Amino acid sequence: MAVTTNQNEGQEVDALAADLEGKLTTKGVMAWKEAIASFVRSSIFPRKQFVTDEEICWGSVIQKVICTKTLGRFPGKWQEFWEEQGGMEVVRRTVARRRQSSADGQKKNFQSKYQVRMSMNKNIGNLINCLAANVEWVEAATRNRSNVTEQIIEPPKPDELEKEMRKDTNKYIQFVVRMLPPVYGKEMWNGIVVKTNLSEFVTPSQEAFALLLYKNGYEAWSWMTSDSSSSDGSGNGSTERPIFKYTARSKEHVMARNSGWTTEGLDMFNVLYELVKKDREANGRVFDEALLEYYKEKSSKKRKPVTQDEAGSRGRVKISDDLDGFVAETLGSVPLELDGEVIQEVREI
Repeated sequence: MAVTTNQNEGQEVDALAADLEGKLTTKGVMAWKEAIASFVRSSIFPRKQFVTDEEICWGSVIQKVICTKTLGRFPGKWQEFWEEQGGMEVVRRTVARRRQSSADGQKKNFQSKYQVRMSMNKNIGNLINCLAANVEWVEAATRNRSNVTEQIIEPPKPDELEKEMRKDTNKYIQFVVRMLPPVYGKEMWNGIVVKTNLSEFVTPSQEAFALLLYKNGYEAWSWMTSDSSSSDGSGNGSTERPIFKYTARSKEHVMARNSGWTTEGLDMFNVLYELVKKDREANGRVFDEALLEYYKEKSSKKRKPVTQDEAGSRGRVKISDDLDGFVAETLGSVPLELDGEVIQEVREI
């Protein structure tokens, strides 16, 4: 996957960094932080969705990649900036925010138009139209509300989706077009998905993360969308609110620091990562062609063609990522030193 750098951003960083020759100025520090955050969003998060402090501390491979690609000048001031002026914290927070924005985007898509209640008040014509538009995606399900059993139509359960993946081409296409854009970046999605194979611009770890978010939030999102989440005011017989599967939440249902991912959730991410890689190897080419054809047909039905948008225990878990080739491409010609010794080979972190 090619790395793109905004030329204007680079020129602005160089101009502002000129102030750093004598000392770290407020303006220079802010310029460097903005450059790092932009680079993490565009080039690190697509390849690595979880980071530990050990992986982004001074001297780590990720630190060397980021500083080499974004700061450029005045390397003598990099360590002070990284450790004392918040450079490392920018990386941590940016990755965490992208995780959360990905989850929020999936939740919005899940709750907006892909779940329908089969209630007496539902206009039958609207229900039929919704079923026709989402026939490859939604299916019937039952939810319990107090003393009432509610029939609803909702997306496929995560386990069912993971069992078939690309082998069920139509259903997995629906998952991709609904749940992957928030993870990849919806501003860039429409411009690239109509002309590029999915496996060429979405990394295996991004796809695995989309599956993990879906698995983590499915029960809670379904409950929020259904009438089960409403209260009759009596306090009797109410259905208990489902919790998110792999993220810890406070009593006020606010996400914990760094999204609160549990060790079980990180282990599941690794499982899904391997599952995605195997599925791509076995069914990727056929699926990529089918997805391009899907968007081609979708585009032909519109009046205008699709155009490009403007664009703790956890520390002991080894988490899958797609940094290998990126690190080699970025630092292949730059000697890396750690504790005074040159690193001859960079391996998976």
